[in-house]
Amino acid sequence: IDNDIILKIKPETSFEDLKKNIITNANGITIEKKNNSDTKYICTGDKLTFNLNGNLKTYTLVVVGDVMSDGELNVSDLSKLKKFMIGLAVLEHNEALAADINDDGEVDVCDLSMLVKSIIGLINL
Repeated sequence: IDNDIILKIKPETSFEDLKKNIITNANGITIEKKNNSDTKYICTGDKLTFNLNGNLKTYTLVVVGDVMSDGELNVSDLSKLKKFMIGLAVLEHNEALAADINDDGEVDVCDLSMLVKSIIGLINL
C-alpha cells in the first residue's frame, strides 16, 4: 500500500481471491469497478472500500501489467504500452504504475519485454 493505492496485484485476481488475502477488522469490504465492467477480475483503477464502524477508507487497486484497466493482460495492454513509449499515448497515473512491471520506477523497454513474455506464457507476473 502506497498513498492509498494497493500495488502489484497479480493479473487475473478475483475480488474473492483478494478478500481472502486481506486481514482487517473492517465490518465490510466493497469494490467499485472503474469501468463498470462485468469482468470477474480486479482491474487497475478499481476502488476497494473498507467499512470500520462507519468510517470508510478507500484504496485504488493496481494490477501488474493491466495498462488498459480491463483486468486482463493481452495485446491491447501491449499496444498501449508501445504507443506510450513512442509518444503516441499518455498513461494515467495508475496505468503507469501498472506498466512499471519490474518495479524500478520507470516505464521502459524492460517492462515491455516482461509484458510480452507474460502474454505469450513464458513468465507469470
